[in-house]
Amino acid sequence: MLIALVISYSASLIWFTLPYFQRESKYFYFFCVLAISALLSSIAFTFHIVTPVKFVVPTAFLMIPSLYRDFFKKYIFLMLITAIALFIIFYDFSSYLNQLISLFAFIIVLILMLSDFVKETLISESIKIVLLVVVIYQLSIVLKYIVLLNDLFSGYLLFLLSSAFEILIGLFFIFAKEQNIKLIIKIR
Repeated sequence: MLIALVISYSASLIWFTLPYFQRESKYFYFFCVLAISALLSSIAFTFHIVTPVKFVVPTAFLMIPSLYRDFFKKYIFLMLITAIALFIIFYDFSSYLNQLISLFAFIIVLILMLSDFVKETLISESIKIVLLVVVIYQLSIVLKYIVLLNDLFSGYLLFLLSSAFEILIGLFFIFAKEQNIKLIIKIR
């Protein structure tokens, strides 16, 4: 259990700091949503206020507009009110249903990120590794929820593996910047 706590709090700490390191990124608000989710989940887990899964639906749906920096910035208060409303609406839903609804939103986010990555790659004729890693991160979230919903894996082992992967991805984003020339591969 101690290993799970260390991993959980390490992941939360890393993801909570990411917006600072990615403040110039096109996905700044995406990282902000993840940071707030990490903070709320850690608080909920630590103080046994509610189960962290209660924050999944608001987080998942906030991820969609967070991909559009100007839109999210312009309507940030509306987004926060929407998140609170989603939290209240889905609070009494089962964990399974919360995860299923969240998976739907996570898939939408993955499709939007993937299309942005492909468009950016075709236009610039280069691969931005940072954008590729964001897509890989989101794909890992989608796969994690598919596994959780289908009970294909031991919950504890899945938690350890996915959290370790999220820590590695988080560390990457702490040091990697979207416009870093060393993280851009020309394809032509």
